[in-house]
Order: sequence, then structure tokens, then C-alpha cells
Amino acid sequence: METTGIDREAFAKVVRDAKAPLTPKHLAQVALGSSAPKKVQAAEKTLESLQESGSVYKFPPEQRGRPVRFGSCPPVQWVQRRILDKVRSTGGRVTEKQVKEYLRSWEVKLYDEAVSGLIGNGQLHRLALKRKYLVSSAPTPFDYLLGRHVTAVKEILDRINRKRAEPITLSQLRSFLDGNLDRPTPPGDLTEEMIRAWYDKDVPLRGGVTSVPISWTWKHYVARCKEQGVDPDLSRFHQLLLNLSQSHRIELIPHSRTQEIPPEDVRLALTSPTGEVLYYWRWR
Repeated sequence: METTGIDREAFAKVVRDAKAPLTPKHLAQVALGSSAPKKVQAAEKTLESLQESGSVYKFPPEQRGRPVRFGSCPPVQWVQRRILDKVRSTGGRVTEKQVKEYLRSWEVKLYDEAVSGLIGNGQLHRLALKRKYLVSSAPTPFDYLLGRHVTAVKEILDRINRKRAEPITLSQLRSFLDGNLDRPTPPGDLTEEMIRAWYDKDVPLRGGVTSVPISWTWKHYVARCKEQGVDPDLSRFHQLLLNLSQSHRIELIPHSRTQEIPPEDVRLALTSPTGEVLYYWRWR
């Protein structure tokens, strides 16, 4: 079947812009304006050509007996994105059973290959307790405590803090147990432990949302600097967030309605390579 007259690049763009893989029939309707048999055949020929050039990729049928589909990335990469979405939606830790239940049947068949690749490039890690987990950050000694252990630690900490002049936060205790001994920090210094403590303090104020505005964290830093009689350093503040993001410790999240952000908050936020205003952040 000849495909003369079909704009291959425009056809490929339809595939790239789609939120999910599409069947030839659906693509014919969107790109060619009709799902008549001849148009579907023309779409299939165009897709075969685009597949040979690496512009689109063939996906298994959604269900047995359904037609194959085409997407803008390899199927394994698609499954990896789905797995990462699930892990991030749960705050960076989820059981492998829950991930498989979240995936479609055809995606589960690619699960092992997808997870192996994500672990290989450092985007995910495995944590084996009573259940097997996927986590976004490399497990620390504290992560190997079971839920009942963490509850006991919190109860002990609460009892001890009643007698301490300066209470210890769970984040500080965790840092100590993980081998990061407290060291005096110079005035104006900024550390991962500090912003983790501020994050733990702010998250409950977000009504169930796990992200906090960068401007909130900045205000904590400014207050600390004021107490120490030094000026806050926005460059240092931004660099710490970027370093933690690059090491997959935190996730930087764009604001969906940039026009609603106050100018001062825009100055405090970060900007993605594509120009998005990264207004929120959360611990992975």
C-alpha cells in the first residue's frame, strides 16, 4: 500500500504527543482524519516505516486479541516510567507486589527487565524486609527497621525529649543511627539534615500532600541565619537542592500555574532545563 501524501514527521508527532501507545486505527483517525480500512492500512505502512527508522516503537496488545500499538519509546522504557510514577506517588517506598498490581498484565511481563535497568542506573533500589520493596533512595541502616521498631523508637524519643532542654528530632536520631554523627556547623551553613528536619516539620501542614514549597524551606533557612547573625546565601540554598535532586534524594516539582506564583517566590524557586518553575520539593 502506498503511503504517498502522508507526512511521516507529522504522523510521528502524533505518536510522540500521545499519553499512551495508540493502535493503527486510532492513529489513522487522528492523523489521517478517518479510520476507514484503506486509511488504517496506510497508517500501518507508515508505522512500519517509522519503526524501521527508530522513530516509533511497537507495543504488545493491551489485551489478548486486540491490535498491536505504537509509542514514542521502547516498551521497557514505558514500563520503567510507570514503575517510577508508582514509587514516587507513594513517597519513595512501595512493595513490589503493589507495583505489579498497579501495572497492566502486558507490563508485568516486562517488570523484571524494567526494574533491573532502573536499579542498574541508580534510579531505584531494592529493600528486603518481611516484604520486598522498591525505594527511590539507597537504603540506610535505619531503613531496615520494621514498622514496630520505628514506633518504639518514636516512643523512646518522646519520653527522652520530655527531660531534654533541647529536644532531638527523629530526623536527627536517624542521621546518627545511619552513621552521620552530628558535627558543629559554622554560622550560615546549610546541610541535608537541616532541610530534612524542616521538611518533616512542614509536611503535616500540607494536608496530606507530600511536597512543600521551596519558599517555605527558604524561610526556615533565613530564620536560622538571622539567629546566627549572618546573611542567607540563596546560591548555596539552590545548590544543595540541586545536589540532592541529582543524587535522587529529593524530587523537584514544577508549579502547574506559574502565573499565580508571587514574583518573590519565583526568585526563590529553581528553573528546569525546559523553563518550568520548580516550585515544590519532596523527599524521595
